[in-house]
Amino acid sequence: VAGVANSRRGEIVISRHSPDGSRTDLEGLLRHEMVHVALYRATDGAVIPRWFNEGTADSIGDAVDPMRIDTLASAIFGGGVPALPRLERDFHGDDRQAMVAYAASRDFAAHLRFHDEKPEAFRELIGELREGNDFEIAVADAYGMSLDELESEWRQGLLGRFVWYPIAG
Repeated sequence: VAGVANSRRGEIVISRHSPDGSRTDLEGLLRHEMVHVALYRATDGAVIPRWFNEGTADSIGDAVDPMRIDTLASAIFGGGVPALPRLERDFHGDDRQAMVAYAASRDFAAHLRFHDEKPEAFRELIGELREGNDFEIAVADAYGMSLDELESEWRQGLLGRFVWYPIAG
């Protein structure tokens, strides 16, 4: 881990080097960790799934990341993109599982942020969480769809958005 945020206290620690010894993108890493703190404060410390927390931080905090795109595309055309409950576990898996969990979470969080049917829904979701609603109930209230329906909608669009990958890869 090259960065960590204690969202409750608003403390952020980042490293100049990744665990593999390579230099980190300090600005991108700081933005990512700041989103964790901001999300915690915006939801008044609501309990949220890790995939949502990490996906939102990655989606808002970082610019386009070719490595995340490649990781997600290779999962789509390889072993498949795990379902949300599995993503939650895969953050603690091996390096490949964690990379796929981050990439898929980022993409799904971006789907929620820019949902075509109701672009203000993400803001409403944060408000629902701040009011103390359970995550899945907050999602349904904000989007008018269940989390399972939103995940299915997102998955249906993956292949079309990454159709270029077998040609470029």
